[in-house]
Amino acid sequence: CQLISASKIGRKIALVRQAETMNEAFPGWHSECINNEHYKAKDLNHPVKLPIRSKGLRIYEIDPPITRLAEHAARILGKALASQSGIQWETVITAPELASIQTGFAIAYSTTGDKTFISIDESLCDITHRT
Repeated sequence: CQLISASKIGRKIALVRQAETMNEAFPGWHSECINNEHYKAKDLNHPVKLPIRSKGLRIYEIDPPITRLAEHAARILGKALASQSGIQWETVITAPELASIQTGFAIAYSTTGDKTFISIDESLCDITHRT
């Protein structure tokens, strides 16, 4: 995480990479937890449930969610950034990957609840995850 201050225009920007994904923490989780289009968490660090997506559960193999611990860490980071800098997030801009969206949401929600606007910027897409 890096905090950049643009004092001439009165804005601050925090650059944050996505939190730990299920693919990083649990290689092979997809084949262990998803069977016949049904998801079942097998570990306390697995998400309790997965968002419904138009491409079904197969898309999670290439666009995985973050772990529960990663979501908690992102919320802690959001609170720390806010307390260190006095920032109240107005807008969070994320890449279109699910892990980026979940990380951005956790950071924003930790300090402002549902008052932060989340913008998904397709140009930030990780080319290796395009489908």
